[in-house]
Parts: sequence; C-alpha cells; structure tokens
Amino acid sequence: MRAVCVSNDPKVLADHQRGRAAKFESEPLTVGKTYVVLGMSIWGTSSNFSRS
Repeated sequence: MRAVCVSNDPKVLADHQRGRAAKFESEPLTVGKTYVVLGMSIWGTSSNFSRS
C-alpha cells in the first residue's frame, strides 16, 4: 500500500493528537510525496502508518 503525505505541520493536529505525535521519532515527510506503507494502525480516532 502507498500513502501520499498531505501535511507535515503538527500545528494542524487537534490538541489531543499533538502530544501523541511527539512521542514518535521519524524523518521529515515531504508534502505531495508518495511513501510505501509497511504497516497501519488505528489508535482512537487517528490512523498511523509505518513507512520504509
């Protein structure tokens, strides 16, 4: 599966999602770039993707 990055600005996340996102380290994503998805999970009301 592939996913396209549509935003990489944590300021647009809801308050309850912003703190959760800070727990994970990742390389910066490029808006508009397609990434291969290695795994996906749904945590509460947000989808989380693991990429290569």
